Amino acid sequence: MALTLVRRGSLRFVKRPYPETTSSERLLVIGDHWETGAETVLRVFDEDESDYYELGPVSASSPYPEWQIAEQCDAALVDPSETNLVGFTTSPDAYDYSCTVELERFECAMFPREQVRTYRKVMIRGGYSGFSTSQTIRYMGFSSEDPRTVRAEFDARMAREAAERKAAADKLAADEAYLASLNVEQLRSELGKRRSREDDNSFTYEDVKRCTAQLEIREQKERDSEWATLLSRIPIGATLLIPEVPTVLRTLENLRDCEGESEDIKRAHLDWTIRQFGRSIPGTPAHLVSVIGVPWCDKTTPIVHRTVTVQFDTGRSSEWSAQKLAVLCEKHTVIGWPEIKARQKLMDRLSSQDSLCHVFRYQDGEQSYWVGYPRFGSEVLVLDSEAKLVRRKKVLEAALAAYYKHRGY
Repeated sequence: MALTLVRRGSLRFVKRPYPETTSSERLLVIGDHWETGAETVLRVFDEDESDYYELGPVSASSPYPEWQIAEQCDAALVDPSETNLVGFTTSPDAYDYSCTVELERFECAMFPREQVRTYRKVMIRGGYSGFSTSQTIRYMGFSSEDPRTVRAEFDARMAREAAERKAAADKLAADEAYLASLNVEQLRSELGKRRSREDDNSFTYEDVKRCTAQLEIREQKERDSEWATLLSRIPIGATLLIPEVPTVLRTLENLRDCEGESEDIKRAHLDWTIRQFGRSIPGTPAHLVSVIGVPWCDKTTPIVHRTVTVQFDTGRSSEWSAQKLAVLCEKHTVIGWPEIKARQKLMDRLSSQDSLCHVFRYQDGEQSYWVGYPRFGSEVLVLDSEAKLVRRKKVLEAALAAYYKHRGY
């Protein structure tokens, strides 16, 4: 049971009407509240007990000491001039010294997942020598903070943080919806605006980062779509007959890397190029190439820098620009030629030419035959598309006759 705290030396016996609405007088034990000093009625005696105690303050000469009378009235004496400590503990009352008074007992869980515990609000009264100073050490835990206040503040903070998270989530969803409604050009403009106004706190780093991520995703989708469209124009395994490029003289018209320069700079660059590389731009003979695959590249690589692997009849491979190769595939793709491996076998046996297109080809219906001198030999060979010797006399004679006619024999 909670005790009433009154000031030491304030207990007194008074006889007066009680309750005040009645006329009958009763003997009362009255004390002053330890904090406010307000008059507090501690005990009301029966009418037949009114003569047992002497009226007036309880003094040292009284038959009963003040502390004993206070105990009989479920009260405790407090000296306001001493250091009186009020706090909360989970230790049971068996840990209390005589200087300690229990004010309140309640159950509380300070945090949501914490076990519900019984807390006691106690007052450690000063002036009891070492007992007053060692009482807090005796307890298993003592704090001046009310656990109920701590829990209320925690719940309020959790509610505030939840509201802030909800507001941030709503803002994020609204911003993502806004960014999703923009096209690539509008996203670039929005990103530039956010970067320029980041310093004045109009946009945060997260706003800029979100816009950048959205722009990268959108650009990547466009890049993937463009790459897929470009690859659809380049059939893997296709054979291309690249036409001959003639040798031409170097002039101001075919000079490279001088676009937008003055006439004097162009002429100076032309003179330097002629001194370094000669007066003519070398041409290339007609040749066959086969598209053999697409090398790996990072998904962020620009389309203009992406390549496709092609292979020549000599076995040499090269990386060609995918954009330029797509145009060549539309113009120079040929059919009816052997696969790249078969062409390389023919090239190994027949001659030292750079491409099979320079070897004489004899067509007999749908079957093609290749006629020429071996790499090391003087006898003319006639080979089929699998690089095997033709032994059918009729075909062999017809192919040789066509070859000699072609050579002007």
